[in-house]
Amino acid sequence: MERDHEKLDVYRAALDFADRGRFLQIAGGSARECGAILDILDRCGVLDHEDARKGKELFVRIVAMLTRMIARGTQFCEGVVVYGYGNENGNERRSGQPESPNDSP
Repeated sequence: MERDHEKLDVYRAALDFADRGRFLQIAGGSARECGAILDILDRCGVLDHEDARKGKELFVRIVAMLTRMIARGTQFCEGVVVYGYGNENGNERRSGQPESPNDSP
């Protein structure tokens, strides 16, 4: 039995957005696995050192892009306003604001 809120387009769109984050997490894990495979192939002498280096450069770029995409998924903004989010210490920060020792938690 479908509940009223499950019929709303906004509810379905929010579920799709959560799925996107999950897929990005999976892609990041897969990319890291590829980096480990490159290391193993290089160490075993199966892969030329130059090819391994080029592969690692691509790996670093891919992981960096995925990390940024995941991080952007945790922020919600309207225009130039970026809403706060909690950090690992449980303190709320505002994106774009410099951290300084004088900031209050």
